[in-house]
Amino acid sequence: MEFKPKYLVDILGEVIGRVRYKMNEQNLLTGVDKPYFIYDTLPKFKERIAATEKSGALKFRKYPLIYLQLPFNENYDVDYPLLYEATCTIYILNRTKPQPYAERRYDDVFRPALYPIFEHLINELEAQKDIYSGGKRKPLSYAKRDLMYWGEGAANVSTDIVDAIEISNLKLGIYHGKYCN
Repeated sequence: MEFKPKYLVDILGEVIGRVRYKMNEQNLLTGVDKPYFIYDTLPKFKERIAATEKSGALKFRKYPLIYLQLPFNENYDVDYPLLYEATCTIYILNRTKPQPYAERRYDDVFRPALYPIFEHLINELEAQKDIYSGGKRKPLSYAKRDLMYWGEGAANVSTDIVDAIEISNLKLGIYHGKYCN
């Protein structure tokens, strides 16, 4: 049996492609590449977001955004047919205005943009054939937080003003599946 790796970033890319397709099909987002997908370390992510703002080329092509924070853990001490179990953190971000009140942020950003992306992402992760969530009917294991003006303390992570949903401690069992001969 030949070992052929299955990279989490590639699997998530496929999942997010289906999220894009379904959201466009339902007219929830316009544009075939929305939501955008980035994976990187937090310092590099901050650099990339700032660089797209400065270049102007991607100024309006950053959001909505799904960001997989690197590094993530891959545990290979699992039973076959699993290849490994990954534990990761994903953020869903969208631009916002500097509103001082939570009610406005929920009306303008969370309900119309972030929540639908979150729901489609979780549904597609649970439907992904390469991912095991602990049983056919058992939902994924994760913690979710709504982050207004996303950052640490009062400092926004992005050069833009963004609201976000954080999906942390997301546990994904990755099957050997089709990549194994």
